Amino acid sequence: MTAVSLRVIRLGAGGDGVARHPEDDRVVFVPGGLPGDLWRGQVDRGAGGALHLFGGERLQDGQQRRPATCAARPRCGGCDWHELLPSAALEAKRMIVIEAFRRIAGAAPEIPCTIEAPHGAAAGGRHRVALRVIDGALCYSERRSNRSVRLDRCAALAPGLEAAMVALNGAIAGLPAGLSEVHASLSGDGNTVATRLIVRRETTDEGVRRLCQAMLRVPGIDGAWTDKAGRSVEAGQVHLAGLIATGASKKFRVRGGNFHQSSPPVNAAMVAAARAEVGAGRGDLVVDLHGGAGNFGLAIAPSGADVSIAEIDPWAYEDLARNTAVFRGRGKVRAAALPGDQLLLRIAKRGAVRAVVFDPPRIGDPASARRIAEVLPQTVVAFGCDPATSARDFATMGMGGVYRLTRLSLWDAFPGTHHSEILAVLERGS
Repeated sequence: MTAVSLRVIRLGAGGDGVARHPEDDRVVFVPGGLPGDLWRGQVDRGAGGALHLFGGERLQDGQQRRPATCAARPRCGGCDWHELLPSAALEAKRMIVIEAFRRIAGAAPEIPCTIEAPHGAAAGGRHRVALRVIDGALCYSERRSNRSVRLDRCAALAPGLEAAMVALNGAIAGLPAGLSEVHASLSGDGNTVATRLIVRRETTDEGVRRLCQAMLRVPGIDGAWTDKAGRSVEAGQVHLAGLIATGASKKFRVRGGNFHQSSPPVNAAMVAAARAEVGAGRGDLVVDLHGGAGNFGLAIAPSGADVSIAEIDPWAYEDLARNTAVFRGRGKVRAAALPGDQLLLRIAKRGAVRAVVFDPPRIGDPASARRIAEVLPQTVVAFGCDPATSARDFATMGMGGVYRLTRLSLWDAFPGTHHSEILAVLERGS
């Protein structure tokens, strides 16, 4: 196979550089490539059938590349755009979102997409991290590889979380056996760290208990819990404040290591945007799909709305039920351990649905998108972290037909990576 030289022209949705083959102009994805870079290597088809550059060597740096400030780069896959200038990263993310909505959802060529604040360094470090335990050390994964990279320092994390993970790395060899992964969260005020432990299947009940207790002896770690045979084993403070429904109530909590937005300032902006776009009043029916611990629904209900929140993950639902029980406000809020499409159908039988908040996982939720197209709420406020699946679900809902796109925005919630948080708002025509 003959080696070729390729110039990266732009960035793709998965984070790779995009180049054109010099012989026939076919698209070639260049892992680690940034715009303007010149690479040389062999071109072949990857697992998905697209052409990729293998064994690539960077011959020349593009003008948008800056020197790495992390010793783990380029091996570590935690920050795949670490070397990309922040201004160039923001614009690349914006264009990736626009292209996905044009190509998949049929949006107009002139579709606007705004970059919302806070973004970049202003968003602060990440308050959530998932790490594997390999050979007695906490590790990130190499990008698109089963190989690991030991965590020594990580400036991508908020200081309190970084300090706790560094301390844990130093102590992990002395912990009881059985630990496989650590999912850790830092409270909104940056003072408390709670961890969810993923343990090996053969770990005994007593081993799990001892492991959770031992975690509390690590400096900076305030709580540890794990799921053992469908029940929770806990030690210390595992429920954290300031990570959901920001600004709505200090009473609401999320269990550390469960899903929540990694940046409290970005989450605060997203919640404020959702509340404004839903625009619900007293008695309006609002359905929050994939509601987690109540991040959006609990902030919308004080307007007087009648809010129903769907969540099927058992531990997130437990947090949600706890939070809805302490809710006090003008509106009503209910938790349902149901798939989103089932809850939406149930609520639609009660009357016209004013708005749906749609915040699915990265793979999207086609079933709920089809249900939205059937029920036709007045407004759909949707968040997503994958432009392609978001655009696909919006096309299923009826964007460009019964619904018009009134807002498309993104937050740079993960500086140094190709990931972003997308907000898209659909309004039904009269």
